[in-house]
Amino acid sequence: MKKFVGMYRLATYLGVKILSCDKKKIVLKQGKLQLEIEIDTGIGHKLIAPENSKMSREIRERVVCGARFRFIKDGQILFERHSGNASFEWVG
Repeated sequence: MKKFVGMYRLATYLGVKILSCDKKKIVLKQGKLQLEIEIDTGIGHKLIAPENSKMSREIRERVVCGARFRFIKDGQILFERHSGNASFEWVG
C-alpha cells in the first residue's frame, strides 16, 4: 500500500459517479479514483418521517457503528482504515 499523501476531492462537479449504493456498501468513482465504504449497519433505530402528508415513512439510523473505508487510485490502495465511530441514515 502506498503512503496516502495530499487531498483528493470527490464531487459531482468533478464527475463523481455512484457505482453502487445499498444498506451495506457505497462505491464512488471519479476518473482513476474510487472510494469504497462498507458499513456495519446492524438494525439501527427506526425513525418515522413524513410521506404524502402522513408520518408513515420509516428511516433507519445508527449513530455509532463500524465502517471500513478504502480509497483507490489507478488500482492501488492508497488508504484503508476501519472506524468504530461512523454514523449512517438509510432512507430507502
